[in-house]
Amino acid sequence: MPKTIEIKQPSKLRDVLGIFSALDAARWSNTGDYNLINYCGEDFSPDEKLLTHWLCYITDRQTAFQRVWEVGGYVISHLVRAFTKGGTLLDDHLKLSSGEEGTEQEGLRLECPLVRPNPRLRFYKSEKNPVKFASRYMPSDALSIYRTLLILDCLAGRSFARFVYLAVNGEAKKEDAVRKLAAALDFLTYADIGNVSEDSVQARMTALRTSMEEDLNAFRRDRNGFIATLSEKFERDPFKKKRLWCSIRDYLKSPEFNLHLVAALEKIDRNEAHLWRRENIDQATLAAMELPGDVWNNNIIFRDGLFSPHLGATPKTWDMPRTIRAIHTQMAGPKAAFYPEQLDVTFDFVPRMCANLQCHRCVFGGGIDKLCHQQRGLYCPVILAACGYFSPCDPDNCTFKSDSVRGLCQSSIAK
Repeated sequence: MPKTIEIKQPSKLRDVLGIFSALDAARWSNTGDYNLINYCGEDFSPDEKLLTHWLCYITDRQTAFQRVWEVGGYVISHLVRAFTKGGTLLDDHLKLSSGEEGTEQEGLRLECPLVRPNPRLRFYKSEKNPVKFASRYMPSDALSIYRTLLILDCLAGRSFARFVYLAVNGEAKKEDAVRKLAAALDFLTYADIGNVSEDSVQARMTALRTSMEEDLNAFRRDRNGFIATLSEKFERDPFKKKRLWCSIRDYLKSPEFNLHLVAALEKIDRNEAHLWRRENIDQATLAAMELPGDVWNNNIIFRDGLFSPHLGATPKTWDMPRTIRAIHTQMAGPKAAFYPEQLDVTFDFVPRMCANLQCHRCVFGGGIDKLCHQQRGLYCPVILAACGYFSPCDPDNCTFKSDSVRGLCQSSIAK
């Protein structure tokens, strides 16, 4: 498969990517622009918070993300607390279908007790005891959760941070460490899951420890060699792993979860922890991440408006993550205005702008003259309209105020 692409107008493409880089910087400038987990208690350790976050992301597909982090976060955090305190891997929280006479038929789900009144659960009508959560793909998600807990139990002392440490420790180049971490986390949770039905999930869980014994022993004998083999296989196709890359993105860029990662690693190795502080992670390391592919960055209005006009023919099989990786490979260098993962800001941009045809108010369409106020101390209305982020106006250091990309989108209806 070709890895190059013809870039017809690199300066214009660089301008487009510079805008998304600025929006991405605003996205991660404070925790208020991100969805926080509704933990079932207030005393979770950084390591427990990381594992809760990782398990929640397993269930985050074709389900309202608010429900995942609010209801799922409550139930899964309870599961994590039980696991880290030495409880069973999953059995106490996983409930199979029940259809006794006179009761409501319920499918496979996760449950936990309502520890105390929780106002955030009321918004989802889930404040009853027990609290119940089911993802859209509950059988395969349940198996992925079980696999994760099983491997952490066998290899990392039930610690998610310890597993991360085993994956990255000793790697001199942090960008290589990120890729090895991705391969190791893919093995931890998503490898060999395949199709799972509600009828088969219990048997699959029962068989998993035996079927994984060879891999577990190989990891114990030669951790570095085992992860190197995983990484070599992973590099053949690092795409179509949205939940994986979103999680790693949070550990590197989120003001909240990066703090948890560093704090958890400090209990293992202070020197390693220092390397993973947000302020110590350079752009080359961030560029090792792939763009999590979704319906938003593959939206036809977005793609044909801002990217296709500046590119030559691309293979029909290429989605936006492959395309943006090829663009980055050719445009990387001192003038690089972006790295691929930054385009994930489309998760917030495209629903507000492209999907609603808000071209007259878009920075790439009608421009920002009716939005931009350049008043320090107030929120930037351009960023707020584009993505819903609350970011203070900084007129002396603003990517948007020149209005230089007005009319650049070829899909715009604002003429």
